[in-house]
Amino acid sequence: MNRDDLSICKINKILLLGGSQGAQDINELYHKMTVDEAFSDMEITISCGGKSFEEVKKSARKQDRVFDFIYDIYALEHYLYS
Repeated sequence: MNRDDLSICKINKILLLGGSQGAQDINELYHKMTVDEAFSDMEITISCGGKSFEEVKKSARKQDRVFDFIYDIYALEHYLYS
């Protein structure tokens, strides 16, 4: 993916939600995004599941937020729209 594909939306924040069986796929996607230049200036928030939390948190970039689970999606509203 290149940055031009994303520029129509002026995206600067991405929310990745996984859970249970889907968490591993989401975590792999997150790792690919963190090394892709197209996502270098974007802030990514990821819900990675409890099993992988420590691993994902340890490898996360400074600008990203990592949660094991997001219990209240509405609590993220101020972050996503700021």
